[in-house]
Amino acid sequence: TAETTFLGDATIAVAECKALQNGLLAAIRCNISNLVVEGDNMMVINAAAKRFSFPWCIHFLLKDIWTTSTRFTTISFQHIFREANMPADCIAKHGLSISQTQTLYLGCIPELDKLVWLDKIWYTLTRRVP
Repeated sequence: TAETTFLGDATIAVAECKALQNGLLAAIRCNISNLVVEGDNMMVINAAAKRFSFPWCIHFLLKDIWTTSTRFTTISFQHIFREANMPADCIAKHGLSISQTQTLYLGCIPELDKLVWLDKIWYTLTRRVP
């Protein structure tokens, strides 16, 4: 399952931090103790890992992320390219079209089903160069 939430006119940094925050809480609910977080927003991943400074608008969200992170035995934050994060990107795009929090299950969005299947078989996507 996955969850998407309408955040109104939130900035990308705020939306990415909220997704990270919600993902950490979901991992805790699933009793996951060792976690590797992969994300395609390098600024948020590096800020969560305390590797460099961040915009003031996400300061309080990051403080909560850092506090929540201490509940894991091990946790690491890794940047991945957007092409390797297509299921999450699809869920985020779906969130733009709704007005309330929605839980998604396989079968809800055909495109997401395909992306999850490709992700499960470790299908590699070629990095697009602009």
